[in-house]
Amino acid sequence: MFNLTWFVGGAITAFLVYCNLPPEWLLPPKNASLKYLKDTQLRKLTDSLYGKKGTIVKAEDLWAKKGAVIMVVRRPGCILCREEALEFMKIKSDLSALDIPLVGIVHEEEGAEEFASNFFTSSDVYFDINKKFFGPKERRIMLTGLLNFRFILKTFGAWRKGVSGNLEGDGSLLGGTFVMGPGSEG
Repeated sequence: MFNLTWFVGGAITAFLVYCNLPPEWLLPPKNASLKYLKDTQLRKLTDSLYGKKGTIVKAEDLWAKKGAVIMVVRRPGCILCREEALEFMKIKSDLSALDIPLVGIVHEEEGAEEFASNFFTSSDVYFDINKKFFGPKERRIMLTGLLNFRFILKTFGAWRKGVSGNLEGDGSLLGGTFVMGPGSEG
């Protein structure tokens, strides 16, 4: 005999399992090559904190001399992105001692000034005009990502640490981290 309760329970369980699959399984990344990234036009947003017009730079200038560690920010108001920025700030002095720049790259200007001044302090933040640092194939997360248990636990953990966030802007485009070697090492 068909039991609707078991059917609904199975459907809900299957949906929750789907929501908790690793993003790499659902949205396989296409790696961004050095050739793809090097000519990217970036506008320096941290200049605007000092009343200057944002300088346009080529991405390869960021890592040309000593390499760079680059945080590609999903959304400047995201509580997890802000927590990650604070974690990067903990290694900033070690990177500075090696003369390796730590930079942030955003795909939207909304909230970027607050992000730069409160969470990614003493590092430059750039606006990726063409979103090239977000991949040759943009990876976007669906609303079902909000039901991911790891996401919920990490968000709660960041909140307990006192990190604040907001829901302004496009939170579906995923970010990442690049560790670039000097010159053409990538």
